[in-house]
Amino acid sequence: MSERVLVAYGTKNNSTAGIAEMIGEALRGEGLRADVLPASTVADIGQYGPVILGCRLPAQLPHQYIVDLGCGKSFGRAQRACELG
Repeated sequence: MSERVLVAYGTKNNSTAGIAEMIGEALRGEGLRADVLPASTVADIGQYGPVILGCRLPAQLPHQYIVDLGCGKSFGRAQRACELG
């Protein structure tokens, strides 16, 4: 059985949701089990292996903050950033 992958997203105009769905479909096409969910609905990521988090990142966000989100910071912090975007 393949590992479960979470594709979580934050969106205001549904464009990120559409991209997240495309990523989920691509992962499924490779034989992975992928769940695509709004980030705000994810309470626990423990049941997943890889987690992909997508959201709009405003141009005014400092580069270091974006890097921090991808370098081991908590999912909750990244989840809140998506809600702000």
